[in-house]
Amino acid sequence: MANCCWRICTALLTAVLTWAMVPTASLATQTQVTVPQVPLEAFSEEGGPVLIDPGHGGIDGGTSVGGILEKDLVLDIGLRLRDVLLKEGCPVVMTRERDEDVSHRYPSPLRSRHARDLRNRVRIARESGAHLFVSIHVNHSSASGPRGAVILHEANDPAGAWLAELAKKQLFGITGRAIVFPNRSLHVLRRAPCPAILVEVGYLSNPTDRQALLDPAYRQRLAEALARAIRAYRITSPVPPERQKKTPIPAFQGMALYGGPKWT
Repeated sequence: MANCCWRICTALLTAVLTWAMVPTASLATQTQVTVPQVPLEAFSEEGGPVLIDPGHGGIDGGTSVGGILEKDLVLDIGLRLRDVLLKEGCPVVMTRERDEDVSHRYPSPLRSRHARDLRNRVRIARESGAHLFVSIHVNHSSASGPRGAVILHEANDPAGAWLAELAKKQLFGITGRAIVFPNRSLHVLRRAPCPAILVEVGYLSNPTDRQALLDPAYRQRLAEALARAIRAYRITSPVPPERQKKTPIPAFQGMALYGGPKWT
């Protein structure tokens, strides 16, 4: 009898441990998002443009490994996304289209270059009447294991959360891993005047992601995946239009440089 009870307990413990160790990528597949394949015809008639924000730039290279700079990769992806959207008739605004930061775009009494840069990215979105805000970054970890896409949205932004889920669905098919996190600290998410996401398209610290990101064809696929997510949001968003304009949030003093959890 005791031996039987021991076998049962062992089986139950094994089942619990097996469930706990299921990779996040597998869990991500449980969220099914239907993405209609239709053009972005309504963009020019309703709402404003999509703001594409390639992170960093200029003196700020972002994360780097072996001379590979985040700022260069995300600018390339951002320009590719711009071209895909423009081809489909979607108006686009870029925070930058060359290797520069945007800290000097507008006059500011702020002494911190980083603070000016982040504030100006949000100001560009506000003054352009942006309909959506998509910030593109590359991730990094102190360990080489973490990989795949991480998509962040402001925790109290339901429209941004929906856009993040659509981006996860599209990016998972390319990166093999895509997870969504709500965030309460990133300035561009908190202060964006419209639904906003920050997309970490991969980890430079991971050899597989790094090799993929160096491939122009792979970067094109990432851009096309983000375009599909934007298209799907415009058609399927369950958030009423009147709730898609976010309520202004007081400026957050501890502005973070990168998005995404830097777990080890």
